[in-house]
Amino acid sequence: MINVDFNYLKRHHLGQLKDGFSLNDLLQLVSLYFKNPSDYRFIISGKELDLFNTQSFIRCQSLFGNSISILVLRRIRGGGFVEIQILTNIILYDLEKALEQIPTRNNEERPCQTFRGMNMTNNDLAQYTVGTRLMTKSFLSTTKNRSVAEAFAICRSATTDNNIPTLCTYTIKNRRTAYDLETISEYPEEKEVLIIPYSAFIVKGMDRYESPSETGIVIKIELEECEAVSD
Repeated sequence: MINVDFNYLKRHHLGQLKDGFSLNDLLQLVSLYFKNPSDYRFIISGKELDLFNTQSFIRCQSLFGNSISILVLRRIRGGGFVEIQILTNIILYDLEKALEQIPTRNNEERPCQTFRGMNMTNNDLAQYTVGTRLMTKSFLSTTKNRSVAEAFAICRSATTDNNIPTLCTYTIKNRRTAYDLETISEYPEEKEVLIIPYSAFIVKGMDRYESPSETGIVIKIELEECEAVSD
């Protein structure tokens, strides 16, 4: 038997299909939970299954194993355009599944360090006083290769008050905070590590050189991930 989980609005409807099931078998199972299946979209591993199209069923049938999770989204009434919310749900679902396949870069015994080079203004730097806690609001691209980050920071024009080459070092301590993209990136030599949104860091130190260092870096900032708060 194949266990099927229909994920609709964060509610899970569980059912089973026999091995070698047909499109009609699947449609009957869907109808138990969704009265009018044509009002919904069914997403399997990022691919949409059309319950009323045999070829679509054949293409998706190989995705069923011992168990399968199907994301269910309500269609837009009276139109064929995809609502932003529906599109966002699909993207986030696909991204979540993709990230699950990427190894983490950190463990409890050996925290991971990554680097990010950027140009900052004096106003930007004012937010990085020692002891300040900061939270990422979006995905943050960093690298395991310090020289890559340094090169990125100094690739612009000469240093000014609005263009200060800065190197940030992130010490990552908690699982699932950063994902190593080196093996799947189009540019593996960049050794990219992706820090996820809403990760909290504390500023542990800042060094400012009176003149640019040998690498051209003017500011170095040390950030350490905050410990997870237990309930």
